[in-house]
Amino acid sequence: MLIKKLCLTALLFYLSMTSQGIKAGQSIDKPVASFDIFNENETAAAETEADTGAETEPLRARRPTDEVAADLAAFGLYVPDEVVNEIEDTYRMVEADEAYAGMYDYYLEYDPGFEYRMLLSSWGYGDYDDDWNWIPTSDKVYAFDTEVFDMGCMYTDFLNGVIAISGGEFEITDIVENTDDVNYEEDSGTQVLSFRYNGTPYTFEAIYYGDWLDCEVIEFMNQVFETEGNPKRLLATDDGGQGCILFYNTPEWGDELEAATGLDLKEYFY
Repeated sequence: MLIKKLCLTALLFYLSMTSQGIKAGQSIDKPVASFDIFNENETAAAETEADTGAETEPLRARRPTDEVAADLAAFGLYVPDEVVNEIEDTYRMVEADEAYAGMYDYYLEYDPGFEYRMLLSSWGYGDYDDDWNWIPTSDKVYAFDTEVFDMGCMYTDFLNGVIAISGGEFEITDIVENTDDVNYEEDSGTQVLSFRYNGTPYTFEAIYYGDWLDCEVIEFMNQVFETEGNPKRLLATDDGGQGCILFYNTPEWGDELEAATGLDLKEYFY
């Protein structure tokens, strides 16, 4: 559980830095694989109202985490009580600390899916055993930081995450990750992933970005599903920072979840 807690702490720190930058009118100049949840016109209008002293509507109140979990349960996403309580305790701890006052304000105002992202990312991040092998913590959601822990096996870990949420509907075997064409000094080259999907061989040539995952692997896996006649897809959204949250289900299911939660689900992630 230590690694998962560190991931949650890192996300909270990112949200803190981002919200402070937004309030100060600063841009966050760093590689972040997240969707733009802020509407520039709305932000500018809010700043103008503040400058002129005009009254503004109160920010949306944060919902209790068990209510958020109940929404997800309607889609077959039964978040364990342990995770629900952990997130609720984290909210309360942050809200009680004056140094982080208002940390969530912009996210609650501009991102309707914020509470869902926090809950799903914590549930789906996985953990590491005593030998530092990644182990899943959910069979419905796979969440990961696009800045990886181990560059030499990042696509193997990715496939293991996909397998964890597959429900046993397919087999991915014979995973091999070849780094012979990687130039570690220049962060360039290709990292070749090969595997068998239900016995059929596939190869993905990932562009090497150092310790960043080539997220086109998500679109590649969806092409594999389509080729194999699998009606389901990997559906991706961001965790509010540089992390990705993945589901494995039909696009129609994704449309319903998106409409109910405000999460922006795509069959790719950049």
